Amino acid sequence: MKILIADDERMVRLSFLSMCEELYPDTHQYWEARNGKELVRLVTEERPDVVFVDIRMPLLDGLNAVEQLTASQPDIYFIILSGYSDFSYAQKAIQLGVRNYLLKPPSLEDIQNVLLQANAEKERKLLDANQSFFYEIMAQFNTYYLLSELETETYGHLSAYLFYADYNEEKGQRQFYKELYKKIQKEVSPLILQGHHYSLFSLPEGGLCLILKSPFKTNLIKRSFERISLDFGITVTVFYAQSSSMEQLFQHIIMFTEQFSLRIFLGYGGIIDKKALAIQDSFQHLLGLAKTIEDLQLAYQEKERTVYQKTLENLVPETTLRPLISIVDWEGVEKYLRHYFYITTTIRDFSGLFQILSQSKETLHNPKLPDNGAHIAEKVKLYLAEHYMEDIGINTLASVYGITPNYLSKLFHQKAGIRFIDYLTKLRIHHGKELLLTRPGLSVNEVAELVGYNSPRHFSKVFQKATGATPSEYRRKAITGE
Repeated sequence: MKILIADDERMVRLSFLSMCEELYPDTHQYWEARNGKELVRLVTEERPDVVFVDIRMPLLDGLNAVEQLTASQPDIYFIILSGYSDFSYAQKAIQLGVRNYLLKPPSLEDIQNVLLQANAEKERKLLDANQSFFYEIMAQFNTYYLLSELETETYGHLSAYLFYADYNEEKGQRQFYKELYKKIQKEVSPLILQGHHYSLFSLPEGGLCLILKSPFKTNLIKRSFERISLDFGITVTVFYAQSSSMEQLFQHIIMFTEQFSLRIFLGYGGIIDKKALAIQDSFQHLLGLAKTIEDLQLAYQEKERTVYQKTLENLVPETTLRPLISIVDWEGVEKYLRHYFYITTTIRDFSGLFQILSQSKETLHNPKLPDNGAHIAEKVKLYLAEHYMEDIGINTLASVYGITPNYLSKLFHQKAGIRFIDYLTKLRIHHGKELLLTRPGLSVNEVAELVGYNSPRHFSKVFQKATGATPSEYRRKAITGE
């Protein structure tokens, strides 16, 4: 902690510093103020966590200095340190928001107790602030994802990390994202006490998103995630971006989700920086190829030989890709093909890649798996019909049916003709309309909660976008016949 001692007597300050060092050697930072004006200046410049203030000081007494500072520095833990036991001083100190009142000379136990209290309060405030940040960012992102708008902008040293996992079904994938969530949380939680804020949540199309707001620009977190795949023995690709604007950061996150397939070529199983995805015209061909390979992978997993053969016909011409050969991470490509197509061949150019993809159709086996894509899509719809009111996402459904979130997202979109998040929203709005009309005693807030929205404001925005009217307007028009 940063500790300031304000007292006009030098020996008192030295004695106090000596006791603090005895209790906490080389742990805290210290400043000294000889008078009230110096106290005000140092508090304004250094922003200490704890301030010990003598009442009687030259130029400006301690209580008047505290009165000046508490309005602009509400988080500082002020402690009166005085030789006066008069209750009127203590009473005024309490009115000013002073946390404690010690009589001179304080004992080691006195100082230890107030510093423990100060540290506990600081930690509580930091945790509360992070909790508020968590909910604010989740609400902001959900609104921006669906409506492309922000209620309030957030600025600062911001960074985002998107975690996508590729794993084999037999490796206990149902618990994987839960374990990954715990791992990430364990990495970032200690940073709260250093002034960082974070929000960690599931993305609508699968994967986890971590958003950090830091008191200073740093790449420390980025480095701590570089070897996260090794902790699980499962391939995890991390997309990373920094910005000073939350809206811009949200744009980067959505760009990542749209260009997720490029992980095959630009760093499969590693960290892919936003700069690597600065799409040029030629990159569009690479993105098209990546998406085609993802479609081939889905057909391969589904053992759909006809679909696989037809998808092969959509491969981007090799000639358009040759200028990009040097920027491709071919070891990552091999890792991807080994994971999904069980191929161990060395590949170093697009010609070799196309040859492998063409040959893979020969390893497909018929008949199709009994749980084909259309069947799974119907099972998802039935599940949502019973659980739409719960906190549910693509990760939850992937766990239920034992497949990867990304695979399920693409499969559902392909077979149902609508994105998972759009289908869930449509279902919730449908039930919301029924409740508004059939249960007039329910408030809009209650209806929102019953159909799965924790935020009534968010429910109202989504409802208005879907119906052209707010929930209250919709109910009123239905009753009055307007």
